[in-house]
Amino acid sequence: MNVKLVIAALSLMFMLLLLENIPQAKANLDCGNQTCGNISIPYPFGLAPGCYKDDSFKIECHKTSNPPRAVIPSIKAEVLKFSDYNESVTVKGPIKYSGSCPAWKRRSSRSNSSTLVNLTGSPFIPAPFSNSFTAVGCNTLGTITEDATLPIGCRSTCGKERGAMEWDSAGFCQAQNCCTTSVKPGLQVIIPSVQSLNKGRDDDEDECKLAFLADEQWLVNTLEDVRKVQGMEYVPLKLAWVSNFSLDQYQETMDCGYSRGINDVVTATECKCRPNYEGSPYNPQGCTGIHIT
Repeated sequence: MNVKLVIAALSLMFMLLLLENIPQAKANLDCGNQTCGNISIPYPFGLAPGCYKDDSFKIECHKTSNPPRAVIPSIKAEVLKFSDYNESVTVKGPIKYSGSCPAWKRRSSRSNSSTLVNLTGSPFIPAPFSNSFTAVGCNTLGTITEDATLPIGCRSTCGKERGAMEWDSAGFCQAQNCCTTSVKPGLQVIIPSVQSLNKGRDDDEDECKLAFLADEQWLVNTLEDVRKVQGMEYVPLKLAWVSNFSLDQYQETMDCGYSRGINDVVTATECKCRPNYEGSPYNPQGCTGIHIT
C-alpha cells in the first residue's frame, strides 16, 4: 500500500478516536435550548450529561423552587445570570457581618451559616478586574483571606457624621465609614471578615459592620447606598473560569483576558468570539467566521 495512503488512514483513525473521547462535543450539538426558569444555560455549562464541558460546568435545575434555581454543584453556587457574551457567570456571593445588624438577625441561621467560598480544585476564579471587596463601618478592618502572609483588605475611618460615606470620582467608597479595594487575580478561597479597629469601645463594636466581594458594576451603577447591603441575603459575585488557551492561540478568532491565575500560571479568562465570528470559544468547533455575501 502507498505510504501516503497509510499515513492518511492512520491520521483519520486517530481523529475518529479523538472525537469519540469528547462526548460533550458530539452531544452538545443536540442539546438544544437549555433553560432553568428564566435563565438560559450556555455551553460550556449544561444540564444533561454530554451537554457540558466537564463536571465542573454541570448545572442542576431545582424545579421545586419558584422560580426554579440553577445551581453549580461543583462549587455549591446558585446562578443569577450569565453575561451577554457567556464569558462569565454571576452567582450569589456571601456577606460577612458583625455587631448589631437587626435585619440579619431576623433571617434564618441557615442562610448565614457560612461565608466561605472555596473554589479550590475548580477552574473558577472571581472574574479578574470585575469584582471589588468592600467593608462598611466606622473604624473597620475588612479582609477577604485568612492567610496572614498575604492580607487582602482595607481599613475605614470614622467620618464626622457616623454612617456618612465618602466617595471617590469612580463611585467607590473610600476611607470614611467605608472602604473598597481590588483582589489578587486567581484568588480561590474567599473568606470575608470584618472587625472593629477600636476594640473595647462599645459604640464601635456594637455598630453593624459588613464585608463582601461583589460585582463592581453592580456596586457602582445599581446599589444606591452601600449600607443597603445590610438588609440583603447575598451580593452578586461574578466568576470567570480559566482555559488552556495559550497566549497566541486563536488570536485571530477570539478575544481573551489574561491574568496570573491559579498557581501563578498565566491563563486565559473571559474569552469571547471576535467581531465577524460566531459560536463559542469553549466549544470544540470554536469561533467560526461569518460568511458575508
